[in-house]
Amino acid sequence: MCTKPSTAFDLLSATIQSLNEALNNGNLTSEILVEACLARIELYDKAGPYINALITVNPDCIAQARERDAQRHTASFQDNPLYGIPFVVKDNYDTAGLVTTGGSIILNNSVPQVNAFVIQKLLDRGAILLGKANMSELGLSYGRSGYSSAGGLTLNPYNLKRNVSGSSGGSAAAVAARFSPFSLGTDTCGSILSPASVTGLVGIRPTLGLTSRTGVILLSLSFDTTGPMAFNVRDAALVLDALVGKDTSDAATQDQPDHIVSYAAHLDVKVLQGARIGVVLNFRGGNPDVDRVHDESVECLKTNGAQMIPIQLPQIYERLWQEVLEPVLEAEFKDQFERYLSTLGPKQPHTLAEFIQRNESQPINPERLTMLKTNLTTPLFNSPKYARILSVVIPQLRADLQSIIKSQHLNALMMPTICCPASSRFDQQPDPTYVCHMDDPDIPKYIAGAMGFPQITVPAGIATGDLPVGQTTQLPNYSCSENNASIQFILSSSSHSAWNSTSNCSLQQCNISSNGNNSCLLSSTPCFDYRTINNISYCAPGVLCSILETCNNITQTCSSNNSICIVNSCCSPQAVCLPFSAIQICERGWFSTGNMANARYRHTESVLSNGKVLVTGGFNGTSALNNAELYDPTTGTWTATGNMANARDWHTASVLLNGKVLVNGGFGITGYLNSAELYDPPTGTWTSTGNMSIARYKHTASVLSNGKVLVTAGFNTNIGYLHSAELYDLSTGTWTTTSNMANKRQEHTASVLSNGKVLVISGYNGTSALGSAELY
Repeated sequence: MCTKPSTAFDLLSATIQSLNEALNNGNLTSEILVEACLARIELYDKAGPYINALITVNPDCIAQARERDAQRHTASFQDNPLYGIPFVVKDNYDTAGLVTTGGSIILNNSVPQVNAFVIQKLLDRGAILLGKANMSELGLSYGRSGYSSAGGLTLNPYNLKRNVSGSSGGSAAAVAARFSPFSLGTDTCGSILSPASVTGLVGIRPTLGLTSRTGVILLSLSFDTTGPMAFNVRDAALVLDALVGKDTSDAATQDQPDHIVSYAAHLDVKVLQGARIGVVLNFRGGNPDVDRVHDESVECLKTNGAQMIPIQLPQIYERLWQEVLEPVLEAEFKDQFERYLSTLGPKQPHTLAEFIQRNESQPINPERLTMLKTNLTTPLFNSPKYARILSVVIPQLRADLQSIIKSQHLNALMMPTICCPASSRFDQQPDPTYVCHMDDPDIPKYIAGAMGFPQITVPAGIATGDLPVGQTTQLPNYSCSENNASIQFILSSSSHSAWNSTSNCSLQQCNISSNGNNSCLLSSTPCFDYRTINNISYCAPGVLCSILETCNNITQTCSSNNSICIVNSCCSPQAVCLPFSAIQICERGWFSTGNMANARYRHTESVLSNGKVLVTGGFNGTSALNNAELYDPTTGTWTATGNMANARDWHTASVLLNGKVLVNGGFGITGYLNSAELYDPPTGTWTSTGNMSIARYKHTASVLSNGKVLVTAGFNTNIGYLHSAELYDLSTGTWTTTSNMANKRQEHTASVLSNGKVLVISGYNGTSALGSAELY
């Protein structure tokens, strides 16, 4: 919404800029400011509404404030906007002398001796650490947003029946309740953006590598970043200015430019004149209030001179949790967490297994504990799928999105931060006023997390239940929230991107004409010639340095037998352990792998969200089959899974948005089939679902952007060649007919295009092969 801020000075709603002016001219002291914050905490955090935003209050904050007051006018602190300003930090940041729990009661006696890198940067600028904020346990909510065994449940200050929508919820609630002028959170895939959105704040997820993660309990070095939440864009920019900087202990920060401009100094109220903003259409329909606020924000930007360009992103950008984020998080967490645990004192757990054992009798979120046990058996780099996601899939997704932006001459993308308002608390009956028509309303914020892009959310309006709604922008960022005008927030999207891990290296590309296992594949992701200390050559893509294990300094060996120590890597001068699974990506040619138990043809194969391949049905030369097998690419082996109810061949299989597989139609023992079955990967079982109106085989099936499945044409002996089409609705398990194609056909193809339409081409109509094409 476009509104003018109040010009009256109010201590509890003041900005960093106004507080700084009052402190500098003597109208306020840091001691009084901190005391006012502590008074609000006493009234509202563990009393009154019991917001429960904080786990720990710094007992030395008053002493720090007095020290700041005494030194305020020394030369070293002149023109420092954060000097004497209190802040709150998420409890996964190390704070010297203060307990750091990561939200886990197991770590409630863990007291670091050294501050996290960015905490020290703030303290060096004279900011005052007020306290530690509650968070979702170890950074993931699993249905309990803002809950931890160490701190309990944080409530949304705007509506106590709702949650704070993300693991940095305590940091957001603390600022929204005016306990402090700003806070720090961490963001893997929206943990700054979501809480800021539902509490009416500005939240910034910086470009991966712009701010350090050293001294922070992380989920994933591939995705995690540290960033601020504040009342407005200028305050957030001032804090980001203080956080930015290279850290020798965080390799992702090493690609930063030597000189980064001040973001606060480059805010510009005139920048929207003529700017082209891409309005992403993929994320509508979750909630009518969110859609209304989004439309109002689009009009607001138009009023201020921007050109608003509708953009429909390819469907893959709606599936980033399943395709990118979840498998990488599962692969990386154990290694990242144990690296952190190894820095703790002798009485603390030092392995994930020990941590889990101590949790068995504690009030941890049960689903979080289940995932920790899964992490225990998911070793880092064990899967070629994992290496491929990092070195091929993510770079391609980044390139494709940048291509869309470039082709449309866009300055930024705009979308709802999340598709629905804050959801109901898990510990109470659902709030009847909560409306959400999406299974996962968080999908807009996964884009920045998966690709390392920057993203900023700003308050834009109010939904039913007095709940704030945020709008978010990516790349060069714009907001419509300060001084009744639009403000550009300039964030680099690629110049210091850690994903460009080989861009500044002297490594040569592999010789693709060479023979042997080290020959390399030509692709959009170049393969590079890495060498060991003995000058043995290995060919592999560029992999993010910060996630690689470092080699033993003395023996130059790796702890894992699945890795090789590389000395001429992009991570020089540090030798790193390159996983063999990454090397396999650059190998050329065909390689034998395990055989199925049953020979078959006219079958289907589907890649599941867990990376395994499901093969169903088919014909073995004698009869149609009803069995199914799973291929595990990490081991190259097949295992049998549940059988279908109906034997079938010439059928189709589609991976649905919920991860299940829909098999339909085909030819079976009794003839042509109209039946459909659903396969559930976690249980390995099949269940029957609604039948199609027409039995058919040699047809196609396509998963549309709305989640429905479109089946087209095929053959039925009683009817002949078909031109009919049917839609399957996952939510109801039913089929409905849709309009017929112009041409009857079988053995054709169907493709879902980036604009959501379906292209059907060629096939056979009983007389001749077809060259025609149709769009649905």
